[in-house]
Amino acid sequence: MTGISTFRQWRDRSRELLNAQVPPEAVNWEDAHQPSLWDSVPLTPANETRATVPASFLSVAEKVACHRSTDNWALLYRVLWRLVHGERDLLAFTIDPDVHDLRRRAQVVHRAAHKMKAFLRFTPLGLDPPEGPQFAEFPGLPEDGKGALDPQLGHARWTAWFEPLHPVLPLTAPFFARRFPNMRWSIFTPDGIAHHDEGRVRFESAEGQPPVKDALTRAEDDFEAMWLTYYAKTFNPARTNVALMQSEMPKHYWKNMPEAALISSLVSGSDETVDAMLSADLLDSDELRKRSSSIRATQDQLRHKVTAREPLKIIDTHNSEAIQKASSIEQLRDMAQGCSACPLYKNATQAVFGSGASNAKLMIIGEQPGDMEDLQGEPFVGPAGKLLRGALEEVGLDLDKCYLTNTVKHFKWKPSGKRRLHASPSAREISACSGWLDAEVDLVNPEYILCLGATATQRVLGSKTRLQDVRGRWISHGGRQVLSTVHPSYLLRIPAQAKQSAYEAFLADLAQVKQVS
Repeated sequence: MTGISTFRQWRDRSRELLNAQVPPEAVNWEDAHQPSLWDSVPLTPANETRATVPASFLSVAEKVACHRSTDNWALLYRVLWRLVHGERDLLAFTIDPDVHDLRRRAQVVHRAAHKMKAFLRFTPLGLDPPEGPQFAEFPGLPEDGKGALDPQLGHARWTAWFEPLHPVLPLTAPFFARRFPNMRWSIFTPDGIAHHDEGRVRFESAEGQPPVKDALTRAEDDFEAMWLTYYAKTFNPARTNVALMQSEMPKHYWKNMPEAALISSLVSGSDETVDAMLSADLLDSDELRKRSSSIRATQDQLRHKVTAREPLKIIDTHNSEAIQKASSIEQLRDMAQGCSACPLYKNATQAVFGSGASNAKLMIIGEQPGDMEDLQGEPFVGPAGKLLRGALEEVGLDLDKCYLTNTVKHFKWKPSGKRRLHASPSAREISACSGWLDAEVDLVNPEYILCLGATATQRVLGSKTRLQDVRGRWISHGGRQVLSTVHPSYLLRIPAQAKQSAYEAFLADLAQVKQVS
């Protein structure tokens, strides 16, 4: 039995446990703040040798220690034990359950720390006289920092209240100390407090401290007014991307950011501002007008979410309770706009979810949306989609009775001049998106699945399945019948002399689907 509250404590205790050869299953890790019903057992060291582990483990472990899970210490010690007992290369096996969990938590914490560095806002508290009323109602500040004014900054102390998704203050406080070495500052979070004075950072527990959230009201000073003016003036209405903005700057953090109060009005007025800029020839109007209609249609669909509610943040489609509990395709489609399980969302206009009959007998699965799908938010509306729809109509399949979707929900592309060219998604990106497709299949519950291309085939039938081995024949899989054929984009790429025969073979595959649907 061992009670731990910090990463340093965990390292010291783990070293003792390793020296005493205590296996993970014999240790019951508890948070030091939680009372225990059992006493700790004194350790008898078997040896005093110091175990060595890869530096990469310590870097990951320090992040995992800041995750909100209650079993962090147990997971870390289990991985540590395996590293020093014959599995030196364990961290290279990303499919190992412990390693996967370790890296997933580290990634989540890394993102939470990144958001704190980006969105934390300091408020200057001026003291005139030195024992001013601000500190009288704010007893959480260190006693030795209440009186002296900083002649360069004009304030005694800068303060910030921040509510991170995970207790990452130990990871971010050193960053702020390097970023603002001459400032005297205090950062308050629900989990802990950090004070910076004369190059030193001191941490305190938030337990037993008076409530400070309400006391940390922002000073209505010239500094903040100037910042708000700057933010409004630099807002570019022609590049408004609501889905991307909320993905990078979730509403959870808005309450701690003074400029957030301006966002709704800036976004809602962006159309009028763009029109005014076009009228005044302040933009490259020819290029902008080529894409403005489709982009504006997309933004109109998404813009209401800024003033309504924030899309639920999805960072792990495999373990998302919200995805598992979704009762309709519409709910999934809405949640997908907040997906950041892989980096593809950063350069896409929106997530392109499936569409069609919610109780379809046939589900058609492709690879990923293309340029037109990314702009319009609907699958199979580009050149390949038009070819597919024409072929389905030619064999007599009723699209209104089908459900169309893609394996990957965001458009992956590479620039080529002013064009966006398709780029194949990686195995990691396909895996990150798989929770969405699984949920679609569960809700639609089709009897038959048509896989278009190798990506969809391998996602449904297994990563080692080769398209040429299964093309054109029905395979029973997971209680459903699955047929695979080429993706219609393949028919657009092949040489002209081969197109006719390839298209006829494609129609023959689709005809088999028509026979059963």
